[in-house]
Amino acid sequence: MPDEKMTDCNRNTKNTIISPVDGREISLEGLTRRQLRDIHYQEEVKMAKRILMYPPFSEERKQLLNEGYAFVETLKLMYERTEVESFGASPWTVKVVTNAVKERIKKTGKAQVVYEAGVGMGYAVRNIIKIPHVLYYGCDVTLFPDVASMTKQYNNLILHERTLYEDLLDMEDNSIDVFYADNVIEHLFPDEADCIFELLYRKMKKKGILILFIPNWHTGPHDVTKFYLKKGQPAKGFHFMEMSCMETTRLLCRHRFIPNKIIKNGKIENDRLCLKNLARLLAEFRISKIKDKKVQLELMKCDNYNSYVFSK
Repeated sequence: MPDEKMTDCNRNTKNTIISPVDGREISLEGLTRRQLRDIHYQEEVKMAKRILMYPPFSEERKQLLNEGYAFVETLKLMYERTEVESFGASPWTVKVVTNAVKERIKKTGKAQVVYEAGVGMGYAVRNIIKIPHVLYYGCDVTLFPDVASMTKQYNNLILHERTLYEDLLDMEDNSIDVFYADNVIEHLFPDEADCIFELLYRKMKKKGILILFIPNWHTGPHDVTKFYLKKGQPAKGFHFMEMSCMETTRLLCRHRFIPNKIIKNGKIENDRLCLKNLARLLAEFRISKIKDKKVQLELMKCDNYNSYVFSK
């Protein structure tokens, strides 16, 4: 990223920003993109440490996290050349979910309840809500106005501005057919994860599926610390739970979810005996021992070591 001075079109109208950590005023006058990103990194790392000092599910933790996201998004809009059009979802992952939902409707002849954790800017919502016989639920800690307004356009869409745990509490038990999270689980807190997945198990229907896309720390870090740390080092920002394939599988299996499906070529295939997933775990272990990080990264990418499908 060039270290040039900010041009007028890229300059924020505000010359200062307030740190959510200590309330100090940070001057942004005349800073380069690199300097703005440095501030983003320094403040996000400090906020991540402070957030984990508060008790699980506390209002203090939730408030600081929300303030932190608003803070870093303000900075990112200043130093990134273009706005991100759809964080939280990608065309490829939405295609995987769309195919899975259509296949389940065709196979069962029943409407499907789809739940998306972290709707972001609504890319997945806009595509999946068009599938006939779908009832769509979703949440995010912040709902953009244009995303929230979609609930007025569709009578089969229910969105809430709150955390995943809070939203799942209000869902009926055994009510979700397809649970979808694209680059969301890594934002959960390790000391809250067990409660969330135990709750999610209750809310899923029998044979319901979880479709998850979680950054793998072997190829990370993937949050802002990727610009400052070496490959394979733990993320120190708002990615509290970047996990390996092995760690993800252990977490989900601990909560009785079964890795009996796998994503291949954009489609979900059955893996009834879990042998394909077992082979993937063994391959990940071997790949993780490769010292050449470039080779390791390419091998990880080839087999989608950030994508998972589990069943209840």
